[in-house]
Amino acid sequence: LDFNDSKAVVARLEYGFSVGDANLIVGSSGYAFGHYLMGGFHAGIGSGSFALYGEADYTQNRISPSGFSIDESVDVMAAFAAAEYRIARGIWVTGKYDIFDPARGTASNEFTRITLGLELFPLPFIELRPQFRFSGESPSVDNNLALLQLHAWF
Repeated sequence: LDFNDSKAVVARLEYGFSVGDANLIVGSSGYAFGHYLMGGFHAGIGSGSFALYGEADYTQNRISPSGFSIDESVDVMAAFAAAEYRIARGIWVTGKYDIFDPARGTASNEFTRITLGLELFPLPFIELRPQFRFSGESPSVDNNLALLQLHAWF
């Protein structure tokens, strides 16, 4: 049951175009529900065997940890960038950077990650991702990891 009379509003604008051999995309999205506001911007470029993509998002007045109210004193920011290069058919080298700030304006609370790895497509509908993820957070925590992801489509 939802006893809230507020209406949620969402919008997304995106434009894709080409310049020579490069394909580009730029866009923005937003969401509003009462005093809870979210907005983001994304852009990407790809040409031949190379692709670069990034996104930045900002939330004003985050949802409280309980999930039942809005904390109007806390804003949130998240952003990432990813670069991919195809070295051979079915083999991509990838690099990603993520940053998350769960409480803007609070000292020493950002979390960053750098991920380096491969995207391998050995068979149709199968993808393997061996990766190393280096994490940075404050206070410092040693939580770097190696991971292997399997994606199967059917």
